[in-house]
Amino acid sequence: MSVTAIDHHESMPVAICERRQFDRAALRALCSYDEHLRVVVEAADGGELLERLADDEHLVILVGRSTLRQEGPGLVGRIRSALPRARIVLVGIADELAPASAIDMGADGFLPRDGDLAEQLAAVYG
Repeated sequence: MSVTAIDHHESMPVAICERRQFDRAALRALCSYDEHLRVVVEAADGGELLERLADDEHLVILVGRSTLRQEGPGLVGRIRSALPRARIVLVGIADELAPASAIDMGADGFLPRDGDLAEQLAAVYG
């Protein structure tokens, strides 16, 4: 798997895939703390996400835990097949989903919901 290096000085498109509206708002708020992160799509499920995105080497996709729980670990594979150059980051609570299991599912990173702001933004950037 090859993901393009991120230039931290350019605007980076972010897609949020989370079925719970409250959690989507929280991820949008997280992205608002960094002027270089630009939310381009918000989707409730994988199908909606894939309909609305084109493959972009700078795209970061944040997949929320309730969507992942509903659609299963195969969601990451479906996203990877359709958007091979995107960076996929799974969002979870530390005890529920660990970084190692995110990598095992084929994701590029893990965003802990319990971390401080710097840790969370670092997970988005990789």
